Amino acid sequence: MLCPAILDPFEGQLYRIFAVVHQAILCPVLNKLFCLIANFFLTKFWMTKVKTTLYYEVMDANGGATETGNHQHLH
Repeated sequence: MLCPAILDPFEGQLYRIFAVVHQAILCPVLNKLFCLIANFFLTKFWMTKVKTTLYYEVMDANGGATETGNHQHLH
């Protein structure tokens, strides 16, 4: 990021800080939004539904299911 573009809304002395903060907020929000939309289309929308849930069972060392839908590690 060398200098702001002509139409860049983050112009001024602190444009780098504004741009980094903007991206730090925008990327996680868009990622969460994408996950929610994908979950809807894969599990609820009747035309594109392929599963009832996106959760899966985690198998333990003996081949038995231990947890469903979360990623807790048992010791």
